[in-house]
Amino acid sequence: MNRRVILKSLSASILLPSLEAFSSPKSANNDIKRALWFYLPNGVNPYKWFPSTVGDYEFTPSLSPLKNHKKDVAVLSGLDRIHATGTDVHAQSGCCWLTSSAHHERTDGAYPLNTTLDHVIASSLPRATPFPTLAVNCNEDPNVRETKHFDTVSWYGPGYSAANYKSPLGLFNTLFRSKANIDSSILDLIMSDAKSLKSKVSGHDGEKLDEYFTSVRELEQESLLLAQKQQELSKVTFPDDEMEPVKRSEYMRLMGKLTVMALKLDLTRNVTFMAGPERWSSPLFFDGEFDKKVVHHSLTHKEDQQDNVAKIDRFYVQQFSYILDELKKSKDHQGKSLFDSTTSVMGSGLGYGFDHRYDRLAVVVAGKNVKGNGQHTAFSKGTPLSNLWLNMAQHMGVKKDRYADSTGSLQIL
Repeated sequence: MNRRVILKSLSASILLPSLEAFSSPKSANNDIKRALWFYLPNGVNPYKWFPSTVGDYEFTPSLSPLKNHKKDVAVLSGLDRIHATGTDVHAQSGCCWLTSSAHHERTDGAYPLNTTLDHVIASSLPRATPFPTLAVNCNEDPNVRETKHFDTVSWYGPGYSAANYKSPLGLFNTLFRSKANIDSSILDLIMSDAKSLKSKVSGHDGEKLDEYFTSVRELEQESLLLAQKQQELSKVTFPDDEMEPVKRSEYMRLMGKLTVMALKLDLTRNVTFMAGPERWSSPLFFDGEFDKKVVHHSLTHKEDQQDNVAKIDRFYVQQFSYILDELKKSKDHQGKSLFDSTTSVMGSGLGYGFDHRYDRLAVVVAGKNVKGNGQHTAFSKGTPLSNLWLNMAQHMGVKKDRYADSTGSLQIL
């Protein structure tokens, strides 16, 4: 049987996970590789980010949330990009972070914008998942403050950005094919069919279905509750300092859980996760770091606010660490460790946001058997970031000898 089985009712449908009953013996031995790119907007405060020593190191304030993952993460420094003249610094930081074009190419106006790495990988390999790549974006501002070049890191090609999922409920409905009303549970609508299927599969498959439906119900309820809370708050007209905003950590962690579920169920094998947009003037509530909303971009350009910039850096690292926690707790549809099969990169397209530098980019790579795990590796000044992207493409199975500005593979994967 084909594993792409969908349970349906008149008002809803849901894609099932892989089960023993749907798989051939050969498929269970596939060496599946996955990739996740976690994008940090507006650069970082390098003085609170990079360790002072190469090799073994003490955690800096910004990277401290990764302490429990030290043996599984590699901290990299020395990776650079080249700014293409005639483009906005912040826009190029985001939209060209994963671009396949060299900096001197002009493929989208003045931008060296082309098919990004997630789509290059997905299009170069046989299609095996419903979503070749998934673009998750934690920009919770409903207003359009900048062009899409500031708010997208995943692109099909010049001028064509991927659909960004910014709402947990919207992402949930997309992943699980729901046509149900926001007040209805998709699981309630298909449960009779689910019970019928459960009676026909093995005990192991039955346990797998129970776990799957429990996880989906929890995610559905969290998504509904957050959507309802945001809907209620949108009707309130109090000043920002007199109302309790939706916690950004709750929003981002729910998006992270949905992302991990998509990878776990093999709905996709390539995910871009944009922590926030470049340069937008949106006031955001970084709970746990500030007691009111702040504007990230504005802080980056104030010399006396660099400690606060580092607090935002640490906040985003906490969310990345949470995703790593979820990956480590999860097994994929083949029963294998999801963390072990996923290469996760956290980084920014801008170095020091204060002066718009494109060198000393923040990069952390997490995964099994990454060369440099538990270490701070400093590459020679001027080493292109695209050397890492070439290494990732090759690791994922793409036959390439060059990628964008690359001068060779970084050879850490």
